[in-house]
Amino acid sequence: MHRRASYLLGFASLITFCSASATFAFDSDGDGVDDVFDVCCNTPPGVLVDADGRPIGDFDLDCDNDLADFAFYMLGFTGPLSGPTTCTCVSSIDCDDGNSCTVDICMGGVCTHTDVGAGLSCDDGIACTTGDVCDGSGTCVGVPTDCSGLDSVCTEGVCNPSTGVCEVSVFANGTACSDGDPCTTGGVCSGGTCVSSPLGCDDFNPCTLDACSAGSCIHAPLTGNACDDGMQCTISDVCNASGICEGMEVDCSGLDTQCADGACVAATGLCDIVPKPDGLGCDDGDINTVGDQCINGECVGTIP
Repeated sequence: MHRRASYLLGFASLITFCSASATFAFDSDGDGVDDVFDVCCNTPPGVLVDADGRPIGDFDLDCDNDLADFAFYMLGFTGPLSGPTTCTCVSSIDCDDGNSCTVDICMGGVCTHTDVGAGLSCDDGIACTTGDVCDGSGTCVGVPTDCSGLDSVCTEGVCNPSTGVCEVSVFANGTACSDGDPCTTGGVCSGGTCVSSPLGCDDFNPCTLDACSAGSCIHAPLTGNACDDGMQCTISDVCNASGICEGMEVDCSGLDTQCADGACVAATGLCDIVPKPDGLGCDDGDINTVGDQCINGECVGTIP
């Protein structure tokens, strides 16, 4: 038994396993070796084979590993195994390539694989396709699953390859977007939603109503509204029909004289006396004076 164990270990580096996920043009016995190179096309499932498809230890070249092969080994046979030949078939079952879009036939020991024709229903093995049919060239093809119904400005519908179900894929936060509103600007994605800011239409005029319509700013006059024109020397300020704030000037005429005028001081809004130019003629009301004239805002006469 010790020698037989060594015999098996000596070929460990030649072992390949049948893998259901491997893809080959034609692999009749499913041992992981393409029929073009497989020297034993009817290897039972699970048998360990070398790169040529021959069972490990098949020294008598009969495509098995039995006591006869062990006897060869005990007699000192060490190989090498024979080179690859074309894999032959016995029946059409040996030619099954697992492709529902081909008719598999064994003829004269050779496998042939003929297209079944277009339009036959099949399964391409891809979860994210539908309506799979044979395309007329021996290939099963399907239409990619349409997930566009989940699309938005900040999300995309994608098909999960494991389940074939459409799922929402959210765009990264900060991705530029448009919410479709012409009265917003600066849109960015946040958690799958487009977040925007209102278009700035404020003209900082208290006499207009500011709004956005179809992407344009509108400033409607607020006629008659009380306001403040920012001037101290006006009162009763109101908005006019042009959207301008205006008020009535403060009346300081009660301070008017022959030599001074009443005027509003812009800084305070209070009335004050403003002298007229000196030398301006006036009448001081005194019959005993002559040459009356304005001096420093007062009417002054001279006694002859």
